Amino acid sequence: MSTGFHSSLAKQGARPASVCLFLLCLLLMAGCQDQASRKGQAKIKDFSVAAGTTDPGICTDYISGDLTECVKACASDERLATHDEITAIIASIKSTSGLSTEEEKELGEMISQSKGVCIEEIKRPDKAVFVKSDYCACQNTTPLILNNCLGFCSSKNTGGEKFLFVNVNLDPAIELNASLGTLKNWCGKEIGDGLVRPACKLELRDSSGTMSLDIKPELIGNKNFTVDIKSISKNVTYVARIVESSSGAASDEFQIRAFDYVATGNPPTGPLKVMPASQYSCINRAGSAGVDGFNWTQALRMHFYFAVNKSPPSLPPLTSGQSFCHDINLFGINDSPIFPRLELVPQQFATWDESDSRFVDTDGNQKEDVNDEMQKRLLDEYGVTRTVKVFMLLRWPNYPGSGAGTGVHPGLGYIMQPWTSPLSGRAFCPTQEHYNGTDPLFRVMKEVIGVDTEGLYLAEREPLVMVGSGGGLSQAPQDVLLVRENLLRKVWFYYENGQHFIPNDVTAGQKTIMFYWPPDIVNPYIRKSTQYIYTVKAPGDIGGAATASGSGLQTSIKPPDKRLGCIPSVGPAQDEF
Repeated sequence: MSTGFHSSLAKQGARPASVCLFLLCLLLMAGCQDQASRKGQAKIKDFSVAAGTTDPGICTDYISGDLTECVKACASDERLATHDEITAIIASIKSTSGLSTEEEKELGEMISQSKGVCIEEIKRPDKAVFVKSDYCACQNTTPLILNNCLGFCSSKNTGGEKFLFVNVNLDPAIELNASLGTLKNWCGKEIGDGLVRPACKLELRDSSGTMSLDIKPELIGNKNFTVDIKSISKNVTYVARIVESSSGAASDEFQIRAFDYVATGNPPTGPLKVMPASQYSCINRAGSAGVDGFNWTQALRMHFYFAVNKSPPSLPPLTSGQSFCHDINLFGINDSPIFPRLELVPQQFATWDESDSRFVDTDGNQKEDVNDEMQKRLLDEYGVTRTVKVFMLLRWPNYPGSGAGTGVHPGLGYIMQPWTSPLSGRAFCPTQEHYNGTDPLFRVMKEVIGVDTEGLYLAEREPLVMVGSGGGLSQAPQDVLLVRENLLRKVWFYYENGQHFIPNDVTAGQKTIMFYWPPDIVNPYIRKSTQYIYTVKAPGDIGGAATASGSGLQTSIKPPDKRLGCIPSVGPAQDEF
């Protein structure tokens, strides 16, 4: 027995160990009873009896930490107590329960005849420190890493040192732990786990290996730390985490990339600029002339979209009022640039701002520079040779006369190609899970995009007819919606056997997906008299869609759920219609 307690501790004539256990149970007011389980381990009703031993009170297996039970094995979160720990346990029992000196010795003999005492294993919480996204590195007022740090560093004085400043959140396993409570204690306080001199370091990993930077104790706060990063290389993306060196417990991971900041003429860094796009309606009316004027008998909506920094033009003055895109009841029949658009839905979805200079093709290779930048980083940082062209300009009509004469519609902004999982075959748009995963391209994209993305879909209205002034019928103009994924998933369905069914990721690629518009996200499957049926279609299946989206649209990918591309997510859908 490694505890250091030997049978010589018991003098001749001492009561058997079972008596000590029974006495201890009484003192602790806990019966030595058989129970169904102890932390997953079966209890033993009678103590194991050693070979040749007639005393049923001797425990030849393991003893519980409160010294009242004999168990076959320690639980998974327990370990064997050391000599000093057993001494402390007995001393604690003696002080609270009043063991006599003789009983204390008998307790020592009982322990010496067992395999050891099981006690709870103390561990420093792992994966319980979460790095916040606002980390920055500065040398005085100069930002050192890509993370929009110019404003943060503008008031810093680092004395010329290159410091990384990091804020964290703590899991309750740390924050509510009386022995820890703070990052400083998690890094530097001994917790009785048998490990000494705990300390934290910043571990940095790239394609060439791993390096560590010591974090000085005086630079660690309750929920933040500062570390000198002068030894890291520029233009290399590191995957970083905080590691407590004695236990190996670590935080979650985050990325840093050092660069040379130039105050003027420096190309933009950080995530691409995002541009919201708004939706509005125009009305087409049909009717016949009468004695008292024109009698309108029918009206149909057409939907248009525009980037919020490119307001659509107003319609020229009209006398008939057959088409209008503003509130004619409020402002009269003639349109004006100062009138708000009809049924305006601001920021219906978002794209990437085409004014971001990284969307310029400065080298004339028929690819935007941002694609070239990611392609170069893939090779430099991961040794991966891959042609990268993931962004394309989305062009779309912004009013009824859009494209007249030129056939070219204004740009709504840039969208990203849709993605298809090579494992499941399902379509997806990248999120933080992908950016922090193992695919090198998505890891590079994290710094360029920085935000979760969602799908953008095309949907075509059911065919309608309009009645002309002479009573003749004509097909109504086609209406095509741009619908973001978070809204579509609130209202989509496929229809079979007279029933609405809600698609999942699999059936979305196998069924004809429809929805009612204007949407009602509260009761999406009850059609109202004001709603029309729209069907989700692939770009090539909608007349004019290929022209509208411009030559940059890569339709050859053909994602199974027919999504047009990926756009910056603007969050959950709201009842905004």
